[in-house]
Amino acid sequence: MELTDRWADPTKGLGVLRVFLFEPEAGPQGVTPGIERQAMEWTLDLTDPDQAALWYDRATRTYRVPLIDLPAWVAAVARREGERRPVRLRATFTALGPDGLERVMRDEYVVPG
Repeated sequence: MELTDRWADPTKGLGVLRVFLFEPEAGPQGVTPGIERQAMEWTLDLTDPDQAALWYDRATRTYRVPLIDLPAWVAAVARREGERRPVRLRATFTALGPDGLERVMRDEYVVPG
């Protein structure tokens, strides 16, 4: 995960990162486009500066978060085995703004099947 400031420069941040993995739902004729379910979720508390620093990779200027214990179907997609289906990851980063209100940033990435 890379955070950038308003000038698009890499920066560090404090907050809570949540990553969601979505699995396409299979219907009678195979995978149904647009229909999916949340298969997994990872939560990383980066609100403590010392803990956040442990996850920060200076070389890439990103927070590197390993997604462990992935389901077998994700590995099959990576090996291009079996039914072709996309792997969708969605990330949310929740931080406190200067006014004390929560700010939520979202992004998602799809690995084609």
